[in-house]
Amino acid sequence: MRLLSIALLILCVCQANADDENLPWTLGLDWSADGQYIAVATSRGVHIRHSDDLSLYSVLGDDHIITAVWSNRGHKIAYSKSGEPRIVMHNLESGSERYLTFPSLYRPSSTVEMRDSIAQSIVWSPSDKYLAAGRWKQIAVWNVYTQEMRELITLWNVYVEAPQIDWRPQGGELLFDTMNGFAFWSPYTGLLVDFIWKYWTSDGANWPARWSPDGNMFAAGRGPVTVWKVIPNAQVDSDREIGGEQIHRLDIDSNDSYSLFGLSWHTDSTKLAFIINRYDETGLNLSKSGALIWDLPSDTITVLPDVFNLRRSPVYKGIEWSPDGSKLAAMSSDGRIVIWETDTYDVIAEYAGYRSLLDDNADAG
Repeated sequence: MRLLSIALLILCVCQANADDENLPWTLGLDWSADGQYIAVATSRGVHIRHSDDLSLYSVLGDDHIITAVWSNRGHKIAYSKSGEPRIVMHNLESGSERYLTFPSLYRPSSTVEMRDSIAQSIVWSPSDKYLAAGRWKQIAVWNVYTQEMRELITLWNVYVEAPQIDWRPQGGELLFDTMNGFAFWSPYTGLLVDFIWKYWTSDGANWPARWSPDGNMFAAGRGPVTVWKVIPNAQVDSDREIGGEQIHRLDIDSNDSYSLFGLSWHTDSTKLAFIINRYDETGLNLSKSGALIWDLPSDTITVLPDVFNLRRSPVYKGIEWSPDGSKLAAMSSDGRIVIWETDTYDVIAEYAGYRSLLDDNADAG
């Protein structure tokens, strides 16, 4: 009888491991404009979940999704699939779909890898008239209604694996990062202008740059994270630089090494959220990793523990505040989605049904 019990236990453990390997992993999340739903980009489709309890509402496809973002109005969602050089626009209410396709990718003196043709970041314009997507060395902008390409910005002269883009509220400029600065494109003038403020990351990587909800600032980078104030009506100088000043810089004082992922502004433009991974001599320190909340006016940090990110590539939307700022949602590489209430940071919803990457060497990017 004892041998039978041991055999059954081993069988259960093996089955649990097999079941976990069959679970999808997460690649990003986003709130719908009304805060009713959260879209989770996974390795098996876009999972639409109710934001109050994270119960499943629907699943869009079963493909490996790179990123998924909601429109600013209604319940339209745009997402990109692994291996497809196009954007899918899905209307959740009608079930209809439309497609925006990148032009053929030309990569000189190199073999074109499939991942280079895929959109790594997607953003809707404030009015939802335009949709922009960034992939290797290119940013495409389409008119959503006509499905025609409005602009194709080619970035041959800067180091960008996959530009991270964001649309300025009210003002309308499209912001993206370069190796040593920032740039924006205006759909009204069609002009491309540089923000080159001697910004540089030592590892040469590009990281998200996000406009504040009031449109007066943007934040960028990781370790340190900097916040820049845009000077209204600034003139472009002889070096094609535009006026602005750094007003905040986050330097984390720690004896341990760390990395930051994701970037989200609170709706009142006073707080920023990241996911922080802390490492000690034994590796990832789970007890010190978590969601990091940076309060800009007081320059104080709050860390909500037990959330971490093992992705090798930048995560554009790994942590996001709800549209009204009352909740904060984050994905964690142990297979969970967590939602906190902003005033107390109490956990108000949690779903733990995704694949953990703790002991998994699978490439989640």
